[in-house]
This record gives sequence, structure tokens and C-alpha cells, in this order.
Amino acid sequence: MQWTDLTSILEEQSTVLDSLIALHERERIALCRLDAAMLEEAVAEKNAVIEKFKALERRRVELLKKEGMDEKPLKELAAVAPDEFAAQLLTIRKELRKKAEKLSEVQRMNCSLIVNAQLQMETLMSILGAVASRTYSPEGRVESDRASLFSRKA
Repeated sequence: MQWTDLTSILEEQSTVLDSLIALHERERIALCRLDAAMLEEAVAEKNAVIEKFKALERRRVELLKKEGMDEKPLKELAAVAPDEFAAQLLTIRKELRKKAEKLSEVQRMNCSLIVNAQLQMETLMSILGAVASRTYSPEGRVESDRASLFSRKA
């Protein structure tokens, strides 16, 4: 097994997760400030970082497939790894779990901010005299049967 390659890929993934967390935090700041340009920039950067993570994941899976250990959890890999790599794999596993939890937490906060902004927008739209409606239903269909501020004639 190419343990050095595996640990290298996992460490790169850990670094990429740090970048994703930072970008999600930038998104949160943009949402709080209602800064569309900053949000758009963060989302574009985030998409590029996600692609990098996906490429690293493909490399990791290919490496494990070559060794006949495809999709084994890190804990199981650490159990069969030489001592020097076993400790390193367990440390990386712990870091990756913490970072994944942090990323989930920041994503949940961003989702809450988006929902709150949407509710505020609907409230403001109703104050302006239009029936607040969503452009799309939760199923992704266009809701055309409801009145909207944009469907009124001037």
C-alpha cells in the first residue's frame, strides 16, 4: 500500500475543507450584509474548491481500489497500516470529522439566514401591495397561479 500517497491526499483534503469553511463564513458575512457581489464571488470560489475536493476524492478512491481496499473507512485502514501511518491516519480522521462538523454548522447558519431573508422579502412584498409568492415551489415548479408584484400592470 502507498501509505505516503494516501496520507498526502487526506492532508490535502483537510486543507481544502479549511478553504470551504472559510468560504462558507464569507458567504455568511455577505448574507448578513446583503452584499450580492460578495456572495456571488464566494459562491464562485466555493464551486472551484468543491471541484478540487472532488478530484482529490477520486484520487483517494482510485488509490484504494488499486490496493483492493476501496471504500474502507479510515479507522479500518489505520488498523492494517504500519504503526507510523496508523497514528497519522487516526489523527487525520479526527481532523476531518471536526472540519466536516464545522462545515455543516456554518451551512446550517447560512440556510437560516437565507430563509430569514426570504421571509423578510415576502413581508416587504406584501406591504407593497402584492401577494408574496415564491418564484418556485419547494418541488422546483413555477407557481404561476398566484399574483405577484411583478405581474401587475403599471
